[in-house]
Amino acid sequence: MKEFEDTVYKLQDWIIALAKENNVELDEVALIAIKSDPLMYGIELRDFFKKNAKAVAEKDVAALKALLPAQITGREIPEPVIEKGFLFLAVFQSLFKDLDAPAE
Repeated sequence: MKEFEDTVYKLQDWIIALAKENNVELDEVALIAIKSDPLMYGIELRDFFKKNAKAVAEKDVAALKALLPAQITGREIPEPVIEKGFLFLAVFQSLFKDLDAPAE
């Protein structure tokens, strides 16, 4: 579970840094959503994967934009950001797979 929480914190920090790098001012609602408790964020991520499974599998930028705050998604997303975003998604898919695996 620690790995999951650490990865959530890294994703949250990355989203906030991404906003700062692009001179995007995140409003209070966006910051609250981003910095939510890792377990609550995990529930939202599971829902995200259910809704965007095909787009994530195809590495469709629309899936990544669905994960980011609206203030960022209205802008062009550079390729390095897209690549890192999909790496985060792959890590979370792997973590969820591990968490869902039956105990041995």
